[in-house]
Amino acid sequence: MNWARALNEKLSAGKAAQFVCRQESIAPLVPFGSLCEVSHFDKRTLKLGDVVLCRVASHHKLCQISFVLGHRVEVTNGAGDQKWAIKMSQVTARLRILEEPLVACGM
Repeated sequence: MNWARALNEKLSAGKAAQFVCRQESIAPLVPFGSLCEVSHFDKRTLKLGDVVLCRVASHHKLCQISFVLGHRVEVTNGAGDQKWAIKMSQVTARLRILEEPLVACGM
């Protein structure tokens, strides 16, 4: 996952990273073509519904938080049909949509 590697390099340097979402797996939570930013955050502020960059089964993925219990969280893919129980330490950054893509009306 080269896109995740580039994001993690910036995050490791203490910087936020911006990118255009080209991952269909997180739709409809993040519309395809959205300008997004991932950045470090206070993990005590993590809440249900947040979209985060996390490490799942040795891969970095954009996932939605579906459950938080102490240092354990459950994350799902955009469709909600895949779930993973992970440690809070596997959550790398929180995603924020800066700009959603324009929608063509097709006229």
